[in-house]
Amino acid sequence: VSGILLMPDGPVLICAHAITNSEATAPARGTLTFVRRLDRTLIDALAAVTGSDLDLLVLDGSSLPLDYQAARDALLVDGTKLLVRPLDPNTVAGYSVIEDLYGEPTLILRLGLPRDILRQGQMTVDLLAGVLFAAGLFVMAGAGAAIDAAVVSRISRMSQAVNRIAGSSDLGNRVEVFGDDEVSTLGRCINGLLQSVEGGVQEIERMAMSLRQSEELHRAIIETQGEGVAALDQDLRFTLANPALHQIFGVPPGELVGRSLSEFTDEETFTAIRARTCEASHVQPGVYEIRVERPNRETCTVIVSDRPRYDARGEFSGLFSVFRDVTDQRRAEEKIRFLSFHDALTGLHNRAYLEEKLKRFDNQDCLPLSLIMGDLNGLKLVNDTLGHDCGDRLLANMARVLRDACRREDIIARWGGDEFVIVLPSTTERAALEICDRIREGCAKADPDPIQLSIALGAATKNTASVSVSILLREAEERMYRNKLIEGADARNSLILSLRKSLAERTHETEEHTTRLQELATELGRAIGLSPSQLDEIVLACALHDIGKVRIPGHILTKKGSLTPDEWEVIKKHSETGYRIAQSSFELSHIAEIILSHHERWDGSGYPRGLMGDEIPLAARIIAIVDTYDVITQGRPYKPPVSPQAALAELERCAGTQFDPSLVNLFIRIVRGSTRFLLAGEAACSQPPRTFTGLAHPK
Repeated sequence: VSGILLMPDGPVLICAHAITNSEATAPARGTLTFVRRLDRTLIDALAAVTGSDLDLLVLDGSSLPLDYQAARDALLVDGTKLLVRPLDPNTVAGYSVIEDLYGEPTLILRLGLPRDILRQGQMTVDLLAGVLFAAGLFVMAGAGAAIDAAVVSRISRMSQAVNRIAGSSDLGNRVEVFGDDEVSTLGRCINGLLQSVEGGVQEIERMAMSLRQSEELHRAIIETQGEGVAALDQDLRFTLANPALHQIFGVPPGELVGRSLSEFTDEETFTAIRARTCEASHVQPGVYEIRVERPNRETCTVIVSDRPRYDARGEFSGLFSVFRDVTDQRRAEEKIRFLSFHDALTGLHNRAYLEEKLKRFDNQDCLPLSLIMGDLNGLKLVNDTLGHDCGDRLLANMARVLRDACRREDIIARWGGDEFVIVLPSTTERAALEICDRIREGCAKADPDPIQLSIALGAATKNTASVSVSILLREAEERMYRNKLIEGADARNSLILSLRKSLAERTHETEEHTTRLQELATELGRAIGLSPSQLDEIVLACALHDIGKVRIPGHILTKKGSLTPDEWEVIKKHSETGYRIAQSSFELSHIAEIILSHHERWDGSGYPRGLMGDEIPLAARIIAIVDTYDVITQGRPYKPPVSPQAALAELERCAGTQFDPSLVNLFIRIVRGSTRFLLAGEAACSQPPRTFTGLAHPK
């Protein structure tokens, strides 16, 4: 932005430019502004450059001289840019009106040049006239006529030519000059004077062009600013608005000028701004934040930087304002503030917030004060087996149950990885225990996503201020761990059952399949003389040997075509996952090795460890045989069932490579000697083909 700006103490030259890189491609980082007072010193310097009498006055000044007033009226009425007329017998003056930064006529420029040469010529004419008059007394009338033709008439024509030039304002015209005498010298001096005046006028026009170009430059700078730039009048109506401001206010281009700021702010904000500016005796520059309501009802946060502007009389006439949309910045700050005292995953308060709050509860105002501490059961198991995404869902579900069970005034915080703390102001021990019951009921009613919710709780209450909050918290924690030990077995069993249910929903591992495996494995175990405790292990392992498949993505489990090598690698990891699940429970840890090894092969080509022969646990070898037999005789989506005799022939073929040969031979004798097993297999073969949605690949 560049141009002239009228201030209370006089006009100034102002230039502002956006601070960016040399190519002007980076976002603006601010504005660099230069201001130079257009005072008498600067005007005198311009006069010295032009070699003329140069003056610059305020257009609406109360003490404007009469010749300025006449020139102003002529220029404004006729709409011309330049007016030249004789100022007095000694001076020719050029006048031009200069507009300010807003295109309003503000200053009038006068450039005066002396007419000394013309005056000297007129004196010469007077002297010659006197001499000729005296000589005329002594010469004949013919000599007088000759003198008139040679001098007086030439000077008269020259004077008329000068008057015509002054009247036409066309400084390009010249006086005709003949001969080489004093009169012709006078004509040449007049022409030189006219040329000087023309040069001065051209300089004024060049200055006016420079001012217009500067104004266009600064207008372009305002138009391309990334921040909203505006001028407002005394009533806080927009008189200037750049495109960025239209975007901030949500108004189509060109429709903001003439509208009031009150249309976009609430009444309280508008009144405060008006009181600070229009009703103050001396307006100061200010920076403040407002809420802008757009026509589409959206709101945004805007920082306004403004400064007053004044007219030629020094009276307040409005504001220059810069509007910066900080909505995204404020939202980011609000998010940072939220995350500072909230857990990002659950949306509950975090430990830092709770520790700060607990310091304020050691007083009488909130007694009795109760605390509940909870430990989410199964989080590590879910993270290790199903993945951290499922663990995150488990935490989020637990947070929802806690919110539903607690009151609005209660403070719920995530204390650690799987621990929660609830602060209950003005709550008795009985009321705290009732909230614990509501939490347990909420867990029982919640959908198993990914497993059934379960949490160990401990509550403690203080009725006097003498008991510190830290002691109360420690007491709640001890009760929680005590309850966790008591409820631990039930909680772990519930988790395992939840995982089994999830597995049954995702695969073909039905209860009937598990029952058949347990019956076949028990018969084979008894035949080799296993003890009752060993048989119990096999029965439990038959139920849970494929529990690790809960970690396999559904699109692989339900794939009906052939698996890719990468998908096979995912499938082969389920025995390791099942091993970790069993290890996480004291009641299942003794079958962890069986689960890990049930896909090992007798010749050492199995997985995951490549065990061979007797290195493979006996129970795992048994499960491998009976599981394969049941799969072959019952069928799978990718293969129809076969007869018991064909299945036994397949086992016999794979004995010594995939299966323990001695166990295979014994199993074949058991099945062939059992009418019940043979009939069950034949019944499966006679059934029509079944539709499966489970695992579509061999075990």
